[in-house]
Amino acid sequence: MYGKNIAWKATKLGAKMAGFFVVVNLWNSTFFADEEDELGEEQRRQLHLILGRREDGTIRTLRIQGAFSDALSWFGAEDVVQDVKALAEGRKSAGDIAKDSVLATPIKIIHALRPDIKMAGEVIGGQAWYPDPFNPRPIRDKLEHVARSFSADQAYRWLAGKPKRGDSTGERIVNDLMALGFYSSDPGESAYYDAIKRVMDYRVKQGREVPQIVPTDKANALYYYKQGLKFGDLGAAEKYLRRYFELGGTEQGMHISIKRAHPLGALAEKDWRPFLATLSPEEMESFRLALKWYNETYRSAPAAEIKAAARRPVNSELGVEKPYSGSGRLTIKDAVRLMK
Repeated sequence: MYGKNIAWKATKLGAKMAGFFVVVNLWNSTFFADEEDELGEEQRRQLHLILGRREDGTIRTLRIQGAFSDALSWFGAEDVVQDVKALAEGRKSAGDIAKDSVLATPIKIIHALRPDIKMAGEVIGGQAWYPDPFNPRPIRDKLEHVARSFSADQAYRWLAGKPKRGDSTGERIVNDLMALGFYSSDPGESAYYDAIKRVMDYRVKQGREVPQIVPTDKANALYYYKQGLKFGDLGAAEKYLRRYFELGGTEQGMHISIKRAHPLGALAEKDWRPFLATLSPEEMESFRLALKWYNETYRSAPAAEIKAAARRPVNSELGVEKPYSGSGRLTIKDAVRLMK
């Protein structure tokens, strides 16, 4: 009798969680269908509730990674709605979904390792195992990686002067506070990273290796410069571009790096048409959005101004030159600089 009661309670709990899962996905697809399509693939994989758009066009979502979603993730089924949709539209095959399901359990086991052991292995190897330990990412700053293990990475980025989202101190603080529970997604940026992932998947299917990244001081300076452009933190972008030139970087090297950042930059030009021919109409529309974001971010007028400013000496006959702030507003950083 006791066993039946436990089973009945477990069944009711499972039904309630499944019902909640369905209601959340129904809300997103009914009221925010366009926004759901514009979210990045990684964001769609996690259970989320769309709350609409901000004035700048970014999409606001509430993270809902509860016990039910976490349980499904052990079998790669936390995004089952998106998988069914992708299968119906031909964007994924049954084999792709089966592969994700098979790899989901070992990935969860690796992520469940003791944090200290996992962190030590990552730092020694110089590669981060999240989100996919079978395709690790290079660690550019080991101190930041250690801080992230203690949820102190945001504080470290402030202290180290790393690029932050927003063009003023106030916006950056607000964005960090909002990130504690909410997520803001730029449709163009999401489309850009989806395009990059599709290009890398295409290379793998063609039997070609994925380009390896070797973080050096000069390469990192250029990386953070581009991150500053991406985040709208133009002061940090100028700082790191200046650092890149100080380390012996050249304009040609910067031009090559920006060219490689193109959504199709990992492919030879002769492979562009064959790759684009594999995209569905929906993916092609996403690619157009990615290309627009790339041009507006890396080939914009502010980017050209920052390059010119980074080439000028910090000290001139007229005094200390003010780095490009990207905004006419007086920030706390600018005020402190003027008072010195």
